[in-house]
Amino acid sequence: GDTGAGKTTIFDAICFALYGETSGHYRDTKNLRSQYAAPGTKSYVDFYFTHQGEEYRIYRQPGYLRAKQRGEGLIEEKEKRCFIVARKRRRREKLRSIGG
Repeated sequence: GDTGAGKTTIFDAICFALYGETSGHYRDTKNLRSQYAAPGTKSYVDFYFTHQGEEYRIYRQPGYLRAKQRGEGLIEEKEKRCFIVARKRRRREKLRSIGG
């Protein structure tokens, strides 16, 4: 694809979902949130994939500063992560928190 089309952005999102890091050494997870994001817009990756017949879902939100909903100033959104395994055969989901 063309330069600036977003290939690295997609790759960084996948790497962040899986490993909590971006794909390159010169990009930091603090830079994952767009400077153009509206104050009320959450920044997160919701990544679904299948491996060896099982479905997985990883939700990961980087820590970032956002504008307070009331008043002035900024508030820190803490990093959040969740790992879900959905087994096709049993049709159940089990939820397991990864990390802190």
